[in-house]
Order: sequence, then C-alpha cells, then structure tokens
Amino acid sequence: MGVDFSAVLKHSLDVTDIEVFKEEIVKGTRFPKAIKCIKEVNFHNPHLDRQWLLNRDRISESHNFEPFDPVLIGDEEYVELGGSGGFRFIFNKHICEFSPSFRWYQFIENQELQLELRAICQEFADYFGYNFAIYMGDNYCALDYVFEGRDMDYYKANLRSRFGKAKSSIGELIQKTNSGWESEGYFIDDFNDLQRNSLS
Repeated sequence: MGVDFSAVLKHSLDVTDIEVFKEEIVKGTRFPKAIKCIKEVNFHNPHLDRQWLLNRDRISESHNFEPFDPVLIGDEEYVELGGSGGFRFIFNKHICEFSPSFRWYQFIENQELQLELRAICQEFADYFGYNFAIYMGDNYCALDYVFEGRDMDYYKANLRSRFGKAKSSIGELIQKTNSGWESEGYFIDDFNDLQRNSLS
C-alpha cells in the first residue's frame, strides 16, 4: 500500500461551522481551485463522484460520554467530512487532517500537482483563518494526532522532536538512498510564494 499526501491545518470551527464549510464545498463557488481538482478527479475516476457526508464520532471507546453538544466539538470526539473527488477532512477541536487521495511521492515529484495541491490547501487554510499547512506522508500518522485530540502547538513540537526542524523546501523531503528514494520529515507551507505569484 502506498503513502498518501497528508496536510494538517489549524482551525477553530465548531460543528455548525463545519456544516457551513461542507455546504460551501457543495455549492462549488467558494473554493475554485479545489472544485476544479475535484471535477478533474471525478472525470477520470467516476467512482469518486460521491455525495458529501458529515459524521461525528468518539475518539476513544468508552461508555462514560455525555451526549454530543449540538455545537461544540468535545475533547474526545472528531468530525469527519468526506465526499467528491476522494477529498476527506477529519477535525478534532483544534486541527484538521486533509487527505485528497493523491500519493505523497506524486506530490513531491510532480511540480504541477504540487502547485495545485498547495493552492487548494491555501484556500482551505484561508477559510479556517490560519495561513499555513504542514505536509508529510500519511505513513507518519498525522491522523493519530487528530484522534488524540492534540492541538497545533503539540503537533509542531512533536514533529520537531521526531524529525528536527521542518525542511526548507518540499524538494528536501526526498533523498536518494542505496535502495532507492525515501522521504522523511515535514514541510510547513506559509504559501508566501503562491501569494507573490498571484500578485505578479
């Protein structure tokens, strides 16, 4: 099984906000780069042309939970939003993992795809109100931090303790070894070059 692209974004949305976010995606006008990508993926993979669904669940197994608050995301729960184009978001109360069903190595090696996914992440990060995203392969289990209820400060500190400083470019995430190519580490994207390109 291959390694998928994973982006972690900070957010401060509650359940109602996530429902609005879902409706914005369904309407198809708020996120033009994401919608264009979804349509292209669906054209080549009709089985991924799915209805957008929102599910809410508990992070850990227990019988001691209070009923869901109608608005706030609790400390031990998550909200999953998945749908068309294979796009999936999983939110705890602090961070969200975005997985658009592209391979990690494709993202690193294909400049066109890289720019497309970065622009999509920028659209979502701007909507969430925090202008950055952290990329790494899903084999390093970013989703575990979501399910553990961690926040962005914890996630960044833990990545630094595991891998050292963030790579200074996406290209640095992949290195040639005796057995081929391998990827280790993470990249924090502040989208500055994308903003400069959009102004030129």
